[in-house]
Amino acid sequence: TATTSTASIFPYASTTAISSSYASSTAYYGAGLQACNATTGKLVWSNGSFTCGTDSSSKSTVVTVAAVNSLNTAGADYVADGVADEATIQAAIDSLTNGGIVQLLDGTFTFSTSTVFTNLHNNITLIGQGASSTVITGPIANSVPYIRFNIPANSTSTGITLKNFTIDGTNHVTSTSFASGLIMDLSNGALSNITIENLYIKAKGTYDNAINFSSDVGRNENVRIVNNRIENLTDALTYYAIEIRKKTDYLWIEGNYINSYND
Repeated sequence: TATTSTASIFPYASTTAISSSYASSTAYYGAGLQACNATTGKLVWSNGSFTCGTDSSSKSTVVTVAAVNSLNTAGADYVADGVADEATIQAAIDSLTNGGIVQLLDGTFTFSTSTVFTNLHNNITLIGQGASSTVITGPIANSVPYIRFNIPANSTSTGITLKNFTIDGTNHVTSTSFASGLIMDLSNGALSNITIENLYIKAKGTYDNAINFSSDVGRNENVRIVNNRIENLTDALTYYAIEIRKKTDYLWIEGNYINSYND
């Protein structure tokens, strides 16, 4: 049984203050207490004893991904190879089985195909260091997006955020279908609580939609597309900066800058 005396272990707290206010640390053990580390969570005081666990004040898990040309790769959890960087980012996303943040460091991430979000991915934020610092690009195939939502029928993915980076599709292979885009949802399932914010999207041109929710099957809810900059609209008849064909409950599209070079 854990001790209730905190004089030597928690010198600045009483037993009643310990319940959720101390971060995880291997220094918090001894006299019957077990150690907690950064992945197991905080020490929790309950029913007269301490246990390792998490509580409402626990922080989100953050994993960092460095580009091959990032200024500092040494401290990153993942380092991309500069050829198929979507695979490295995908591995980081897949590692967050309980949600969290994938932080893209400065540099250029070169894709050879899509990074994919499925119904197994929930409450995940993919965030860069800003549009001028973090760039996703690459000559990927015709009608293949850089980021794709692929939610099976009768399932849902919730809480996905894309934020603070550039998608440079100017060397994307020219698409030949309206069902194309640089960020795409062609799935038959549902997306909920989706945010696309503060992205700079440079599209190539004909049929190359920037943000495309074009599935006629399924239903999304709470989708926010805000404060993005979308450029290179070279053909106004066949190009959409933002296309929403999928049925959506509660849709916010605001503060976006859209620039066509074919006005």
